[in-house]
Amino acid sequence: MPTRKSDMEILIVDDDNIVCMLHRNQLLRSQVPYKLVTCSNGKQAFEYIRSKKEEVNSFLVLLDINMPVMNGWEFLEKFKEKSLDTDIYVVLVSSSTYRDDKQKAFRSDKVIDYVTKPLGVSDVEKIKNLKEIKSYFN
Repeated sequence: MPTRKSDMEILIVDDDNIVCMLHRNQLLRSQVPYKLVTCSNGKQAFEYIRSKKEEVNSFLVLLDINMPVMNGWEFLEKFKEKSLDTDIYVVLVSSSTYRDDKQKAFRSDKVIDYVTKPLGVSDVEKIKNLKEIKSYFN
């Protein structure tokens, strides 16, 4: 009998371990019911998603912009190049308050929101209620 795919996993993608810990704590405090995975750059996140696409239906990626190895923009570009046949929803979580970054973010069909870090409880609640992913949290 085939294994049932997991509904969703949440990836926290940031090169700052303290930020990852803060975001993880906020998600746990908000009782997010999905597996939380931490990746330190876009390449690691992309490879993780690629390795799990047969086991997981959807990924919510909380993505920083400025990271070594593969930054957030390069991560988004990678999905244009390679279709992974799985649902990927990206919330950019960045310290950048530049309007150009926010505009650039929404040019990607994967990006569903842009939040200034660090994530707060109200940010998590807002993310959980985004129309694209609301059904996963109700």
